[in-house]
Amino acid sequence: MLNRKNSFFCTLVALLTLAAVAQAEPVLQEYPVPPGSHPHDVAPAADGGVWYTAQRVGALGHLDPKSGKTRHIPLGESSSPHGVIVGPDGSPWITDSGLNAIVRVEAATGAITRFPLPANTPKANLNTATFDRQGQLWFTGQEIMGTPYLIIDTRGRFNLTVHHLN
Repeated sequence: MLNRKNSFFCTLVALLTLAAVAQAEPVLQEYPVPPGSHPHDVAPAADGGVWYTAQRVGALGHLDPKSGKTRHIPLGESSSPHGVIVGPDGSPWITDSGLNAIVRVEAATGAITRFPLPANTPKANLNTATFDRQGQLWFTGQEIMGTPYLIIDTRGRFNLTVHHLN
């Protein structure tokens, strides 16, 4: 049972704990990546590593922070990956302006699946995406007329909706 004295003591302990946490200095840890990679976006990997887009070399990178080792998965000729997120399936999904496609990389095997934008979609200059609660991937393209919301569900079907802002 909490009485006034115990309540004060619990509050004091909580305040002292918060003060100690607030005084902790953040630690910045840097990791080298292969030269020329030009990492753009990052996303936490399920294995404790970090996925990153190696934009200038057209690859998806993976960093193991425990060992500091990196590996690159080439995404294809003309690839220029921008954003990377981890989907509900646990695999990285990449917006790739060079390929004008969404790219999924199987986390366990590195197998690549490309979802090219519809043929009537010009080079879109794709940006980072997000999944909604229904498992649909939403992303935008800077070079399409209007304000586009391009949607792909996890079965690979596209639905292109363009909204014009007034």
